[in-house]
Amino acid sequence: MGVTNIWHVMNLTSTPFFQDPLYPGENAQHPIDLFVGREKEARYILDGIGSSQHSRHVIQGAVGVGKTTLLQYVKAEAAKAGYLVDADAVAVTSAASADELRLKILLSAYSALLAHDSSLASNPVMQEVRQIIGMERHRAVSASLGLPAVGSVGGGTSVQRHTGPGALSVQPEGLLRELSKLLFTLDRVPGIVIHLNNLENLAEAQQETATRVLRDLRDTALMNSGFHYLFAGTDDAIRAVITGEERLRSVVNNPGSLEALTLEEVGRLLERRYEHLRHFDNQPVHRPVTPEALGAVYNVFRGNLRGLLLALDEAARILIGRTADPTSGMHLADVGPVLSAIYERKMQADLDETQQNQMRKIAVRGLDASFTARQMEKPFGLKYTATNSALGDLVAKGYLEEAEGGPRGGAQGRPSRRFRLTGAGRIALGGFRSNLEPDGIG
Repeated sequence: MGVTNIWHVMNLTSTPFFQDPLYPGENAQHPIDLFVGREKEARYILDGIGSSQHSRHVIQGAVGVGKTTLLQYVKAEAAKAGYLVDADAVAVTSAASADELRLKILLSAYSALLAHDSSLASNPVMQEVRQIIGMERHRAVSASLGLPAVGSVGGGTSVQRHTGPGALSVQPEGLLRELSKLLFTLDRVPGIVIHLNNLENLAEAQQETATRVLRDLRDTALMNSGFHYLFAGTDDAIRAVITGEERLRSVVNNPGSLEALTLEEVGRLLERRYEHLRHFDNQPVHRPVTPEALGAVYNVFRGNLRGLLLALDEAARILIGRTADPTSGMHLADVGPVLSAIYERKMQADLDETQQNQMRKIAVRGLDASFTARQMEKPFGLKYTATNSALGDLVAKGYLEEAEGGPRGGAQGRPSRRFRLTGAGRIALGGFRSNLEPDGIG
């Protein structure tokens, strides 16, 4: 049978529907030059960085809307202006503590400084940073093996507990202040940019706990001169852990919720990818999806770029090179049935029978409808708490998402929590079968 690259028939080296991050540099597999749109938001953040000795910017928006890619672009532009950046973001986890995030910030700053000038490794402050990072890694390995950490009793979790001969004279918050001073001794380096990604993971903890973690970071890490922080998270996460807390809200700049790229911008994004992935320079690229099919999939996912790209890639694996005219691209008449079958099978594999029945009851309200847990109590035959939990499980599985809040009446007068079907949920429940027009599905 052999191994075949289906994309060669379109004169592409690989899938243009990738979701890999974009990175600066000529040798990057997916260069930042492929970035499209977001001019207003990027300008807002870059002006804020350039106009302040230290800053904190938030990018919020729905899952899959492109928050991380925007911040990768901002970091690339900042690097052009001399700012130090770490190519990778600081990963925020649900169990993150202020101590853990300080260490990750320290590591990100250390990596960016070394990338700028490897001779900085001999600097006393940098040596202390390297020591504390090494000690923490040793502690993490020891804890995972059930062994006592160096200088501590048992598998302690805080670097503050290291008290052996190798203990540090300065703790992480002090080292961040020392790195801030070091920055201003470097020639033509206006500052450093630190990117903290996926704040929604932190928000999975109790809101009070999540807010306390960032509040603890405010004075020990976030206000150091020369440091510019970029936070990314869903709307709910940002509201929960940053904008809902006065001491954080007052020091954070927020351009507002990130809107989905327009269909025209998605078209431009794909055109750049086609050109970048051209296999033979002297041959034309055959567009793998028609404008009509692209518009239909865009609408069913409401502009969610991650969902859109995944769906197109799923369809391409079945359709590319296997139609009457292999180079004509995927047509809506083919894409609709293929995606319907794929996502229906996925739902059956992902959800148990009870959850599938719950999805069908949700569909009765309409594939575009939003609803509250209270409205689904009777259809589900459950009490409110159980209904809310069931809807949360469907969110976690990727078939529901949170919609804009409804009339006030929730806890403390906040808008009621509302849900709606994701693109995957709409397709699984017959979104394409019910309406194959590109300007409106479901």
